[in-house]
Amino acid sequence: MPSSFVVTPRRRRGGSPVRAAVLTATLVALAACGDQSTGPHTIAPTPVDVSALVTSATNASYNGVARSLVLLPAFVTSPINTAACPYSSKDQAFVCTPIVRNGITAKTSYQLLDSGGHPLSSADALTLASIRVVTDVDGTTSLVSTTTGTISSTTIHSHADNTLSGLLTDKRVLNGVTTERDTLSSVFSGLATQLSISATTTVAKLDIPQTAGAFPATGTITSDASTTESLGGSTPFTSNSHAVITFNGTSSVTITLAVGSFSQHCTLDLTNAAGLTCTPG
Repeated sequence: MPSSFVVTPRRRRGGSPVRAAVLTATLVALAACGDQSTGPHTIAPTPVDVSALVTSATNASYNGVARSLVLLPAFVTSPINTAACPYSSKDQAFVCTPIVRNGITAKTSYQLLDSGGHPLSSADALTLASIRVVTDVDGTTSLVSTTTGTISSTTIHSHADNTLSGLLTDKRVLNGVTTERDTLSSVFSGLATQLSISATTTVAKLDIPQTAGAFPATGTITSDASTTESLGGSTPFTSNSHAVITFNGTSSVTITLAVGSFSQHCTLDLTNAAGLTCTPG
């Protein structure tokens, strides 16, 4: 029961006892109303599409182009189901259930960060400034061609650490590094071939568009790889490759590609994988 106070009016000459009683009751009621407390208010967080942010941060579509330029094997993982990524107070991150496909295991975790870089345990569009996604892909997948009889296998050890920032602004920017060691082996007509690749792919200031069908206005993706090839019993041969993709807001990107001492300047239409044109230089 809220506290109250009672005012006992002095009776003046000509005053009315009824009027005094009404005044007293009114003051008591006002005091009770003024002392009431409604308790703390709970404000629901503004919804965030975390799944879409994780997809943007992994940026598989653009990285796939860079990987192919330096002969890195392609691999496809399923979209992240954020409902299967509970928050871990120990890691201060959301740790997802591993995805296994054709002998390849993909493990993903992500952190929701505020403007000061501090981890958040829940998503709120009013405080979420960036998202950091870490993905590890490991395993071996094999294939036997019924047409050529070729037996091939690919072993992948990949670690990617990407951060998508600018979530509190109208411009989202992706930065990150992927390192990996891959082995591609095949046997055809008794002849064994093996490629061993060590590579680093760096995403720098890549503008991630929020409009469907748009392309990054700025940013680069750089891949550096060292490849050792063994053919049968011959002496292994090692070559180094370097590729830089530069984005300009259109589907046409420029590429600098160097393999050993040979270099090229290329143009690629991202909507047409076969549209790669190059000139020496």
